[in-house]
Amino acid sequence: MKRTFAEQFFLLSLHPTKAKFIISSHSVGMGVSAALLFDLAEEECFEIEKERLKLKKVNTQLGKVHQFTLDELAKKKKPQKLSSVIISIANKSRKRYDELITSYLKEVQVGIEERKFLFIRYKKYYLIHARERQALCERLSKCLVRDNIVDQALLPLLILIHTVQMTRIFSEDRKERKRIHRLLEQLTKENDISTGIKTAIQSIQTAIVASTISASVAASAAR
Repeated sequence: MKRTFAEQFFLLSLHPTKAKFIISSHSVGMGVSAALLFDLAEEECFEIEKERLKLKKVNTQLGKVHQFTLDELAKKKKPQKLSSVIISIANKSRKRYDELITSYLKEVQVGIEERKFLFIRYKKYYLIHARERQALCERLSKCLVRDNIVDQALLPLLILIHTVQMTRIFSEDRKERKRIHRLLEQLTKENDISTGIKTAIQSIQTAIVASTISASVAASAAR
């Protein structure tokens, strides 16, 4: 069965032996939302004009999470900036991880662990068996031969991995990662969705810095 980019990205983002993600949670959210867009782009559900997303279809057979994404996009009265779309979907996709797992990934045994800290309930996701994730990592690594991408079908997934800085899955060797980084950097320059992810991540990072500074100023003023 062919897996969607959203499924594959979510699998890769999970630690192979621990109940945690290998990148930050907001990067996972950005990656999942962008992967959903890559899936919908393959079905020609939208087009991108001047960095804005314009819907062409409002229904998909890809599954519940993809249909939810289209429904959210359909609520917009006019074409939205791609980076804004990615942030919007990411904020909602975090609440849909359970559905992503139960609808798509249950058969590969991705587990959900409920935890509690003080009065705050939260969830951890983990791989019961890491075989499929390992096989996918190996397949992706084999694509990165010299200065070429062997399997063009995996290009969107490689772009996602590079954009959210998840290239450590390819190699622990720093020199090898630099080679892979240079190769993927060149490939992502001309990709609209990749540019949208980067802009979205930068927007969130700027917002976090701004809120931290504001809190610090407020605390200083209260002294």
